[in-house]
Amino acid sequence: YTYNWGAGQPTTQDRTGLAVGTYTVIVTDANGCAKTISAAITQPSLILLSTSQVNVLCNGAATGSIDLSVSGGVAPYTYNWGAGQATTQDRTDLAAGTYTVIVTDANGCSKTISATITQPAPIALSTTQVDVLCNGDQTGSINLTVTGGVAPYTFNWGVNKPTTEDLTGLRIGTYTVIVTDANGCSKSISATITQPAVLDLSVTPTNVTCFGTSTGSVDLTVTGGVAPYTYNWGAGQPTTQDRTGLAAGTYTVIVTDANGCTNTIDATVGQPADLTLSTTKVNLSCFNVPTGSINLTVTGGVAPYSYNWGAGLPAVRDISNLSAGTYTVIVTDANGCSKSISTTITQPAILA
Repeated sequence: YTYNWGAGQPTTQDRTGLAVGTYTVIVTDANGCAKTISAAITQPSLILLSTSQVNVLCNGAATGSIDLSVSGGVAPYTYNWGAGQATTQDRTDLAAGTYTVIVTDANGCSKTISATITQPAPIALSTTQVDVLCNGDQTGSINLTVTGGVAPYTFNWGVNKPTTEDLTGLRIGTYTVIVTDANGCSKSISATITQPAVLDLSVTPTNVTCFGTSTGSVDLTVTGGVAPYTYNWGAGQPTTQDRTGLAAGTYTVIVTDANGCTNTIDATVGQPADLTLSTTKVNLSCFNVPTGSINLTVTGGVAPYSYNWGAGLPAVRDISNLSAGTYTVIVTDANGCSKSISTTITQPAILA
Protein backbone atom coordinates (compact mmCIF):
# COMPACT_ATOMS: atom_id res chain seq x y z
CA TYR A 1 0.00 0.00 0.00
CA THR A 2 0.97 3.65 -0.42
CA TYR A 3 -0.13 6.44 1.90
CA ASN A 4 -0.80 9.99 0.81
CA TRP A 5 -1.33 12.36 3.72
CA GLY A 6 -1.14 15.38 1.53
CA ALA A 7 1.43 17.59 -0.07
CA GLY A 8 4.59 17.86 1.87
CA GLN A 9 3.43 15.30 4.46
CA PRO A 10 5.11 12.03 5.36
CA THR A 11 4.06 8.91 3.40
CA THR A 12 4.17 6.58 6.38
CA GLN A 13 1.25 4.50 7.47
CA ASP A 14 1.19 6.05 10.94
CA ARG A 15 1.78 9.64 12.06
CA THR A 16 3.31 11.09 15.23
CA GLY A 17 4.15 14.57 16.48
CA LEU A 18 0.88 15.91 15.25
CA ALA A 19 -0.72 19.22 16.27
CA VAL A 20 -4.43 19.54 16.78
CA GLY A 21 -6.39 19.29 13.52
CA THR A 22 -8.04 16.90 11.01
CA TYR A 23 -5.72 14.67 9.01
CA THR A 24 -6.86 12.83 5.79
CA VAL A 25 -4.96 9.94 4.19
CA ILE A 26 -5.51 8.23 0.78
CA VAL A 27 -4.46 4.54 0.87
CA THR A 28 -3.73 2.96 -2.56
CA ASP A 29 -3.08 -0.78 -3.04
CA ALA A 30 -0.89 -2.49 -5.66
CA ASN A 31 -3.75 -2.57 -8.20
CA GLY A 32 -4.27 1.18 -7.91
CA CYS A 33 -7.40 0.83 -5.85
CA ALA A 34 -7.70 3.74 -3.35
CA LYS A 35 -9.69 4.62 -0.27
CA THR A 36 -9.73 7.74 1.91
CA ILE A 37 -10.13 8.17 5.67
CA SER A 38 -9.84 11.16 8.01
CA ALA A 39 -8.82 11.37 11.70
CA ALA A 40 -9.28 14.38 13.98
CA ILE A 41 -6.58 15.18 16.59
CA THR A 42 -8.02 17.12 19.56
CA GLN A 43 -6.47 18.74 22.68
CA PRO A 44 -7.70 19.60 26.17
CA SER A 45 -8.47 23.23 26.96
CA LEU A 46 -5.66 25.42 28.26
CA ILE A 47 -4.86 25.03 31.95
CA LEU A 48 -6.00 28.30 33.60
CA LEU A 49 -4.92 29.30 37.12
CA SER A 50 -6.14 32.18 39.28
CA THR A 51 -5.76 33.01 42.96
CA SER A 52 -7.51 35.07 45.56
CA GLN A 53 -5.80 35.62 48.89
CA VAL A 54 -6.47 36.84 52.40
CA ASN A 55 -3.53 38.86 53.67
CA VAL A 56 -2.03 38.58 57.16
CA LEU A 57 -4.08 40.61 59.65
CA CYS A 58 -1.38 41.38 62.21
CA ASN A 59 2.28 41.94 61.47
CA GLY A 60 4.33 38.79 62.16
CA ALA A 61 1.30 36.48 62.38
CA ALA A 62 0.44 33.54 60.09
CA THR A 63 -3.20 34.18 59.23
CA GLY A 64 -2.92 34.53 55.45
CA SER A 65 -4.54 32.15 52.98
CA ILE A 66 -4.59 31.46 49.22
CA ASP A 67 -7.60 30.15 47.33
CA LEU A 68 -6.41 28.59 44.07
CA SER A 69 -8.83 28.12 41.17
CA VAL A 70 -7.92 25.66 38.36
CA SER A 71 -9.70 25.09 35.06
CA GLY A 72 -8.77 23.47 31.78
CA GLY A 73 -6.33 20.63 31.29
CA VAL A 74 -7.43 17.17 32.39
CA ALA A 75 -8.37 16.47 35.99
CA PRO A 76 -7.24 15.31 38.45
CA TYR A 77 -4.53 17.83 39.23
CA THR A 78 -1.51 17.74 41.53
CA TYR A 79 -0.09 20.77 43.36
CA ASN A 80 3.54 21.48 44.10
CA TRP A 81 4.00 24.49 46.43
CA GLY A 82 7.68 23.75 46.97
CA ALA A 83 9.89 21.53 49.11
CA GLY A 84 8.39 20.75 52.47
CA GLN A 85 5.16 22.57 51.63
CA ALA A 86 1.59 21.30 51.58
CA THR A 87 0.35 19.63 48.37
CA THR A 88 -3.22 20.86 48.75
CA GLN A 89 -4.96 23.06 46.22
CA ASP A 90 -5.51 25.88 48.74
CA ARG A 91 -3.26 27.15 51.52
CA THR A 92 -4.03 28.52 54.99
CA ASP A 93 -2.08 29.75 58.03
CA LEU A 94 0.41 31.59 55.87
CA ALA A 95 2.92 34.23 56.90
CA ALA A 96 3.65 37.18 54.65
CA GLY A 97 5.56 36.23 51.51
CA THR A 98 5.31 35.11 47.89
CA TYR A 99 4.06 31.57 47.28
CA THR A 100 4.46 29.74 43.92
CA VAL A 101 2.57 26.60 42.90
CA ILE A 102 3.07 24.27 39.94
CA VAL A 103 -0.22 22.64 38.88
CA THR A 104 0.07 19.42 36.85
CA ASP A 105 -2.95 17.77 35.22
CA ALA A 106 -3.60 14.06 34.54
CA ASN A 107 -1.78 14.37 31.19
CA GLY A 108 1.34 15.76 32.87
CA CYS A 109 0.69 19.26 31.57
CA SER A 110 1.86 21.97 34.01
CA LYS A 111 1.33 25.63 34.71
CA THR A 112 2.74 27.93 37.40
CA ILE A 113 1.26 30.85 39.29
CA SER A 114 2.45 32.97 42.22
CA ALA A 115 0.51 34.80 44.92
CA THR A 116 1.88 37.35 47.36
CA ILE A 117 0.58 37.55 50.93
CA THR A 118 1.12 40.97 52.49
CA GLN A 119 0.93 42.21 56.08
CA PRO A 120 0.41 45.62 57.67
CA ALA A 121 3.33 47.46 59.22
CA PRO A 122 3.79 46.61 62.92
CA ILE A 123 1.81 48.75 65.36
CA ALA A 124 4.28 51.19 66.93
CA LEU A 125 3.41 53.28 69.98
CA SER A 126 5.21 56.21 71.58
CA THR A 127 4.24 58.74 74.23
CA THR A 128 5.22 62.19 75.38
CA GLN A 129 3.92 63.32 78.72
CA VAL A 130 3.58 66.48 80.78
CA ASP A 131 4.09 65.84 84.49
CA VAL A 132 1.94 67.35 87.24
CA LEU A 133 3.06 70.92 87.89
CA CYS A 134 2.15 71.25 91.56
CA ASN A 135 2.16 68.44 94.10
CA GLY A 136 -1.32 66.95 94.51
CA ASP A 137 -2.82 68.59 91.41
CA GLN A 138 -4.27 66.96 88.26
CA THR A 139 -2.41 68.77 85.50
CA GLY A 140 -0.57 65.83 83.89
CA SER A 141 -1.19 64.75 80.30
CA ILE A 142 -0.15 61.99 77.89
CA ASN A 143 0.15 62.45 74.14
CA LEU A 144 0.05 59.06 72.38
CA THR A 145 1.38 58.54 68.85
CA VAL A 146 0.30 55.46 66.87
CA THR A 147 1.74 54.26 63.57
CA GLY A 148 1.43 51.00 61.64
CA GLY A 149 -1.40 48.50 61.82
CA VAL A 150 -4.64 49.43 60.08
CA ALA A 151 -6.61 52.52 61.11
CA PRO A 152 -8.95 53.31 62.73
CA TYR A 153 -7.70 52.47 66.21
CA THR A 154 -9.46 52.03 69.53
CA PHE A 155 -7.89 52.98 72.86
CA ASN A 156 -8.41 51.20 76.19
CA TRP A 157 -6.84 53.07 79.13
CA GLY A 158 -8.60 50.88 81.71
CA VAL A 159 -11.80 50.80 83.72
CA ASN A 160 -13.61 54.14 83.98
CA LYS A 161 -10.94 55.84 81.88
CA PRO A 162 -11.55 57.80 78.66
CA THR A 163 -11.26 55.93 75.36
CA THR A 164 -9.52 58.83 73.61
CA GLU A 165 -6.06 58.64 72.09
CA ASP A 166 -4.63 61.25 74.48
CA LEU A 167 -5.33 61.90 78.17
CA THR A 168 -5.38 65.15 80.15
CA GLY A 169 -6.14 66.21 83.72
CA LEU A 170 -4.05 63.39 85.19
CA ARG A 171 -2.75 62.77 88.70
CA ILE A 172 0.58 61.08 89.27
CA GLY A 173 0.76 57.39 88.39
CA THR A 174 1.49 54.91 85.66
CA TYR A 175 -1.06 54.72 82.86
CA THR A 176 -1.27 51.79 80.42
CA VAL A 177 -3.18 51.86 77.14
CA ILE A 178 -4.07 48.94 74.85
CA VAL A 179 -4.33 50.08 71.23
CA THR A 180 -6.35 47.86 68.87
CA ASP A 181 -6.42 48.43 65.12
CA ALA A 182 -9.18 47.73 62.60
CA ASN A 183 -7.90 44.14 62.16
CA GLY A 184 -8.10 43.43 65.89
CA CYS A 185 -4.33 43.59 66.35
CA SER A 186 -3.26 45.03 69.71
CA LYS A 187 -0.26 46.56 71.38
CA SER A 188 0.19 48.25 74.75
CA ILE A 189 2.43 50.96 76.20
CA SER A 190 2.77 52.57 79.62
CA ALA A 191 3.61 56.15 80.60
CA THR A 192 4.39 57.44 84.09
CA ILE A 193 3.26 60.87 85.28
CA THR A 194 5.37 62.31 88.10
CA GLN A 195 5.07 65.38 90.30
CA PRO A 196 7.52 67.60 92.21
CA ALA A 197 7.86 67.25 95.96
CA VAL A 198 5.42 69.36 97.96
CA LEU A 199 6.48 73.00 98.24
CA ASP A 200 7.36 73.20 101.94
CA LEU A 201 8.21 76.33 103.93
CA SER A 202 9.69 76.84 107.40
CA VAL A 203 10.85 80.00 109.17
CA THR A 204 13.26 80.83 111.96
CA PRO A 205 12.54 84.32 113.31
CA THR A 206 15.04 86.30 115.40
CA ASN A 207 13.34 88.67 117.81
CA VAL A 208 14.11 92.35 118.17
CA THR A 209 16.91 92.89 120.68
CA CYS A 210 15.63 96.09 122.27
CA PHE A 211 12.06 97.31 122.47
CA GLY A 212 11.11 99.63 119.62
CA THR A 213 14.16 98.94 117.44
CA SER A 214 14.41 97.15 114.08
CA THR A 215 16.94 94.41 114.71
CA GLY A 216 14.70 91.41 114.02
CA SER A 217 15.14 88.99 111.15
CA VAL A 218 13.44 86.03 109.46
CA ASP A 219 15.36 83.10 108.00
CA LEU A 220 13.12 81.33 105.43
CA THR A 221 13.83 77.75 104.30
CA VAL A 222 12.20 76.42 101.12
CA THR A 223 12.20 72.79 99.97
CA GLY A 224 10.32 70.90 97.26
CA GLY A 225 8.57 72.40 94.27
CA VAL A 226 10.77 73.38 91.34
CA ALA A 227 13.49 76.01 91.74
CA PRO A 228 14.00 78.89 91.20
CA TYR A 229 11.58 80.49 93.65
CA THR A 230 10.19 84.02 93.96
CA TYR A 231 9.26 85.69 97.26
CA ASN A 232 6.42 88.13 97.86
CA TRP A 233 6.56 89.72 101.32
CA GLY A 234 3.90 92.28 100.42
CA ALA A 235 3.59 95.62 98.65
CA GLY A 236 6.74 97.70 98.88
CA GLN A 237 8.67 94.97 100.67
CA PRO A 238 11.91 93.30 99.57
CA THR A 239 11.65 90.20 97.36
CA THR A 240 14.56 88.39 99.00
CA GLN A 241 14.27 84.96 100.59
CA ASP A 242 15.35 86.17 104.05
CA ARG A 243 14.58 89.42 105.86
CA THR A 244 16.66 91.56 108.22
CA GLY A 245 16.26 94.92 109.93
CA LEU A 246 12.73 94.09 111.04
CA ALA A 247 10.63 95.67 113.75
CA ALA A 248 8.40 93.50 115.89
CA GLY A 249 5.37 92.16 114.01
CA THR A 250 4.00 89.34 111.88
CA TYR A 251 5.38 88.98 108.36
CA THR A 252 3.73 86.91 105.63
CA VAL A 253 5.52 85.61 102.55
CA ILE A 254 4.07 83.94 99.44
CA VAL A 255 6.62 81.65 97.78
CA THR A 256 6.10 80.75 94.09
CA ASP A 257 8.15 78.09 92.33
CA ALA A 258 9.14 77.81 88.65
CA ASN A 259 5.88 75.95 87.89
CA GLY A 260 3.71 78.67 89.42
CA CYS A 261 2.93 76.61 92.54
CA THR A 262 2.56 78.69 95.72
CA ASN A 263 2.66 78.30 99.46
CA THR A 264 2.32 80.86 102.25
CA ILE A 265 3.80 81.08 105.72
CA ASP A 266 3.76 83.63 108.58
CA ALA A 267 6.69 84.57 110.79
CA THR A 268 6.28 86.54 113.99
CA VAL A 269 9.17 88.68 115.20
CA GLY A 270 8.84 89.40 118.88
CA GLN A 271 10.48 91.97 121.14
CA PRO A 272 11.11 92.23 124.87
CA ALA A 273 8.93 94.51 126.97
CA ASP A 274 10.09 98.10 127.23
CA LEU A 275 12.87 98.52 129.81
CA THR A 276 11.13 100.58 132.54
CA LEU A 277 12.81 102.15 135.60
CA SER A 278 11.33 103.69 138.72
CA THR A 279 12.80 104.70 142.08
CA THR A 280 11.80 105.34 145.63
CA LYS A 281 14.15 107.36 147.86
CA VAL A 282 14.85 108.20 151.44
CA ASN A 283 16.20 111.74 151.98
CA LEU A 284 18.74 112.76 154.66
CA SER A 285 17.34 113.11 158.16
CA CYS A 286 19.96 115.58 159.35
CA PHE A 287 21.96 118.13 157.45
CA ASN A 288 25.07 116.67 155.94
CA VAL A 289 24.57 113.23 157.52
CA PRO A 290 24.76 110.58 154.70
CA THR A 291 21.65 108.59 155.51
CA GLY A 292 19.93 108.82 152.11
CA SER A 293 19.08 105.79 149.98
CA ILE A 294 17.55 104.95 146.59
CA ASN A 295 15.51 101.81 145.84
CA LEU A 296 15.45 101.07 142.10
CA THR A 297 12.71 98.99 140.41
CA VAL A 298 13.41 97.52 136.95
CA THR A 299 10.83 95.87 134.66
CA GLY A 300 10.92 94.83 130.99
CA GLY A 301 14.00 94.17 128.95
CA VAL A 302 15.75 90.85 129.45
CA ALA A 303 17.28 89.92 132.82
CA PRO A 304 19.88 89.86 134.23
CA TYR A 305 20.58 93.57 134.45
CA SER A 306 23.76 95.54 135.17
CA TYR A 307 23.80 98.90 137.05
CA ASN A 308 26.13 101.84 136.59
CA TRP A 309 25.62 104.61 139.21
CA GLY A 310 28.80 106.37 138.21
CA ALA A 311 32.41 106.51 139.37
CA GLY A 312 32.98 105.50 142.95
CA LEU A 313 29.48 104.10 143.48
CA PRO A 314 28.63 100.41 143.77
CA ALA A 315 27.25 98.55 140.72
CA VAL A 316 24.22 97.29 142.63
CA ARG A 317 20.55 97.93 142.06
CA ASP A 318 19.86 99.82 145.33
CA ILE A 319 22.26 102.18 147.01
CA SER A 320 22.33 103.64 150.49
CA ASN A 321 24.42 105.88 152.81
CA LEU A 322 24.00 108.66 150.32
CA SER A 323 24.74 112.35 150.77
CA ALA A 324 22.41 114.96 149.36
CA GLY A 325 22.64 115.21 145.54
CA THR A 326 21.35 113.91 142.24
CA TYR A 327 22.17 110.32 141.32
CA THR A 328 21.80 108.86 137.82
CA VAL A 329 21.87 105.13 137.08
CA ILE A 330 22.25 103.46 133.68
CA VAL A 331 20.58 100.04 133.59
CA THR A 332 21.67 97.59 130.86
CA ASP A 333 19.81 94.32 130.24
CA ALA A 334 21.15 91.01 128.94
CA ASN A 335 20.59 92.15 125.35
CA GLY A 336 22.67 95.30 125.83
CA CYS A 337 19.63 97.56 125.89
CA SER A 338 20.09 100.56 128.25
CA LYS A 339 17.96 103.10 130.02
CA SER A 340 18.74 105.70 132.70
CA ILE A 341 16.90 107.44 135.49
CA SER A 342 17.91 110.25 137.90
CA THR A 343 16.88 110.68 141.50
CA THR A 344 17.62 113.66 143.79
CA ILE A 345 18.34 113.16 147.49
CA THR A 346 17.63 116.23 149.64
CA GLN A 347 18.56 117.22 153.22
CA PRO A 348 17.06 119.51 155.84
CA ALA A 349 18.53 122.94 156.45
CA ILE A 350 21.27 123.48 159.07
CA LEU A 351 20.01 124.01 162.59
CA ALA A 352 20.62 127.65 163.46
